[in-house]
Amino acid sequence: MKLKKRILSAALSFALVFSAPSFVFAEEVAENAESQAIPELTVKQGYDTVMQLISLMGLTEKTKNDIAKEVLIRLASENPEALSKVFNEIAKSIDEYSSYYTEEEYKAMQIDLTGKSGGIGITASVQGDYLEIVSVIPGGAADIAGLESGDKIVEVDGTDVTGAMAEKAVELVRGEIGQSVDVKVLRKNGEITAHTLVRVEITDVTVSATTIDDEIGYIRITHFSNITGGEFVTYLDEFKEKGIKKLIIDLRNNGGGTLEGALGVANSILDKDEVIVSFKGKMEGDETTYKDEEDSIYDFDIAVLVNEYTASASEVVTAAIVENNHGISIGNQTYGKATVQGFYPIGGINGVLKMTVNAYFTPLGNSINKVGLAPTETVTNTIKIYEPDELDNFTYKTKPQLGDTDDNVLIAKKLLSMLNYDISDEESNVFDEKLDIAVREFQAENDLFPYGVLDMTTQTYIRNKVLDSKFLDDKQLDRAVEYLKSK
Repeated sequence: MKLKKRILSAALSFALVFSAPSFVFAEEVAENAESQAIPELTVKQGYDTVMQLISLMGLTEKTKNDIAKEVLIRLASENPEALSKVFNEIAKSIDEYSSYYTEEEYKAMQIDLTGKSGGIGITASVQGDYLEIVSVIPGGAADIAGLESGDKIVEVDGTDVTGAMAEKAVELVRGEIGQSVDVKVLRKNGEITAHTLVRVEITDVTVSATTIDDEIGYIRITHFSNITGGEFVTYLDEFKEKGIKKLIIDLRNNGGGTLEGALGVANSILDKDEVIVSFKGKMEGDETTYKDEEDSIYDFDIAVLVNEYTASASEVVTAAIVENNHGISIGNQTYGKATVQGFYPIGGINGVLKMTVNAYFTPLGNSINKVGLAPTETVTNTIKIYEPDELDNFTYKTKPQLGDTDDNVLIAKKLLSMLNYDISDEESNVFDEKLDIAVREFQAENDLFPYGVLDMTTQTYIRNKVLDSKFLDDKQLDRAVEYLKSK
């Protein structure tokens, strides 16, 4: 089977009663606060000044910490949203991976870990001030809308989800199945685009597989959940039965997931007593090492595909395979997230605090946090944009449909195949059932009447769609195939 190329922000102001200029300053700050956020440094300077005045003038016996605590508690008591924001900011002060979840948000997250979720069909992770799309689920709403890895969600149903709200973006995207959600996305080219996406129930399939030239097994893992290990082994068994002994594991754009999922994959490849990963806490002696408990029943030559979005659990698996000499990695330097978060219930408010509690190390004892894994072979993909004279052109003189034989059918098959529609027998000029389905799908997705006739308007739309698209020239996959065929 051929693999297709894929396209507390607050203003602190004060004034002594005999200082008129300070009153003017306070008014200016108040006016500006309504229109834009105040820089953190400005707020910190104001806070420090207020605390110094209180201390110098002996206005209270309370310590600085007592005052700050009272203020935070008072703010958090205003409403559930304020409570969530305050606790989330406290968590964020630990590191960028720590956060606070309401009871509802935590339950929704637990659904993800068990392998079933609902939404717009993406896996994503918080990177700085944004929820960044790591991968899109094929056929999901995000995929159909043309969203891609690296795009950042900045607004959901009118709510700004940047900065402190980035952790909440996933929960806002979720909702009742069949209902629409409006999202704004910051694209990689700097453009912000608006999309209305319909929520669907997504049964989480984390692993997909195919064969390349009948001799190489190809497995793509989009993310790790508790079901990933079982899915992975199922495909290994299929390849073993077919006599396939070469394997590509594609972990590109895989932002991680559960430790259980990563261990399940690594256990199937490694042999007894080989180290998968080790964890070290902040307390002396707090260390755990995971080793494979038995020899693998599989014997594959392995190439692992990685890129800058390969993170966390994906890096655990990659390092386990490469550093135990079970394969090589090909692609770009990985993301470098080597910390582990734990979840701690907060009594009384029914929330859950996620905090970074451990760091993990590769089998050879290396720390890759904020550094990443260097691939065995560095290979960078390129983007192809077609010019008009590089594409075959329709004659625009016929309107073929199911059962017809026509040269325009050949062109339609080629172009729709480039756009990842399921096409059979691209060398035949017969308008078959698969082309009929593809034409109808294309027409429906592009607001044309979906009647399956390859009319002139549809021909024009198909060609323009290809010209407007960016195609991945997957040199990383090509190199993996070349490497394995040489073994």
